[in-house]
Amino acid sequence: MAEINMIPLIDVALVLLIIFMVISPILVESQMRVNLPKVTSSGKADENPLKVEIAADGTFTYTPTQAAWLAGRTERIGVATGIAWAFTRSPFILAVSALDVDEMSGGRFRLGLGAGVKRLNERWHGVEYGRPAPHLRETVEATRLIMKSATKGEPIRYEGKYHDIDIKGWSRPHPSLRDEIPIYVAAVGEGMARMAGDVADGALGHIICSPRWLEEVMVPNFEKGLSRSGRQRSDFEFIPGLCVAIASDDSEVEAAYD
Repeated sequence: MAEINMIPLIDVALVLLIIFMVISPILVESQMRVNLPKVTSSGKADENPLKVEIAADGTFTYTPTQAAWLAGRTERIGVATGIAWAFTRSPFILAVSALDVDEMSGGRFRLGLGAGVKRLNERWHGVEYGRPAPHLRETVEATRLIMKSATKGEPIRYEGKYHDIDIKGWSRPHPSLRDEIPIYVAAVGEGMARMAGDVADGALGHIICSPRWLEEVMVPNFEKGLSRSGRQRSDFEFIPGLCVAIASDDSEVEAAYD
């Protein structure tokens, strides 16, 4: 019987990472074409059927910069990060960035956070990954606390396993536009979905999730989180990810669909 050479799991992961790095520029370019509004010479966005423009973190783009650009070039449509990597920035930086973009947009901003993947967090950014759901929970809680306390001039203290924050002698010099900026989290698995229902204002789904997965895993688990946090389904927004075909006319769309 011929010997079968098994490819080590780490090699498979490396191949997948290389494939991702090759197609990422295409995905980012496509997303930018879809998400960025048409802008006239006067700087105003054209009519856009979308409710929210979403800026995505990646290996080639920086979410706060994209969100700030969108905030400055639009007047009515919502602006969000979908998502910003949560562990590669401190809760303080996340909070201040969110407050800045919310001010730039006139109160239209939503902060979308995600754990990202272990390898890129630890090897590219040199930060601890840990258990992603508990880590992201703390990041959401600490970021929200800093945003709420930003103009009070009082000490800000947050103690957790992943974040130990003690801010004194700091206050933003002007009031925030809103009492709270909505925080959404990226979720795929059961634990992250429950955590989203516990502490977030909404969840962002991934394009790999099938309708069955959404119905049988995502929704029941974030509803469980909502229940144990004493909130209603109406208090929470779920935005599943979708795959789209980008084309210049209907015939190209139909050809891609077939």
